Amino acid sequence: MNSGMEEKNYDCVRGFIAVKTRNGHSALYKAFPMRCKSWDCPYCAKIKGDQYKQRMKPLFDRGSLYFYTFTFYHNLPALESWSSVSSTWNRFRTAAAKKYGRFSYVRVLEHHHRSNYPHLHVIADVRFNDVWLAKELKTAGFGYQCCVKPVDGERAAEYVSKYLTKPWNSAVCRAMRKNLKLRLISFGGDACLGRRSDKKWSLLAMALNCADAIDAINRDRDWAHGSNSITTYEETGFDSYELTIIIPENETDVLSISTAIMSSG
Repeated sequence: MNSGMEEKNYDCVRGFIAVKTRNGHSALYKAFPMRCKSWDCPYCAKIKGDQYKQRMKPLFDRGSLYFYTFTFYHNLPALESWSSVSSTWNRFRTAAAKKYGRFSYVRVLEHHHRSNYPHLHVIADVRFNDVWLAKELKTAGFGYQCCVKPVDGERAAEYVSKYLTKPWNSAVCRAMRKNLKLRLISFGGDACLGRRSDKKWSLLAMALNCADAIDAINRDRDWAHGSNSITTYEETGFDSYELTIIIPENETDVLSISTAIMSSG
């Protein structure tokens, strides 16, 4: 099993959960930690960043992408700028859609490293005209455009990962983001494809540790039907433990399944 599992940080874990789903003669089980899921938690930020990169793969796979940074003027109080982030972006996005048609984008919120003001990093599949862009940014409520450059899919994914996992060192900005309930990342168009799963999961147990969560899976006897069962175990990239069981007709060896999972935890 992957020895890297030993390096995982479980400081933010609130417990473990076990779930299952069925598909004909197949069953999929998961046991995974319930984390704080905060962007301010380094480990959870890494996991969530990886998930978002997968969800936005349709955008990153395109050939022509452009990286923009939209800032705010400092003539207004910082709190007023933070309060207007969503409405300002929505005004610009609406104007851009009218001018260029449907476009896909990823938008990441960040605070300025030398002030308490916000700015947005945007990756889009459209190149906005410079003159039009300068005018519409000001009309929407932004300050000025400080960066625009073409990027490929690999670099775009790196940018998203970088800004999503970058620590918010300003306690003031962090507090404003949380109090205003601002999203750190948003996306639209084809960038949001594949974000939902059609699987219907059933809760087996909520436990204090992984061993108890696995015990709950072993106690679920619906799938324990044969020593010839074909069982595959996979550690996913999203910090979970997955079991797929093909069900024949006789009793299966659940102990070997449990041992395989626990050896990586």
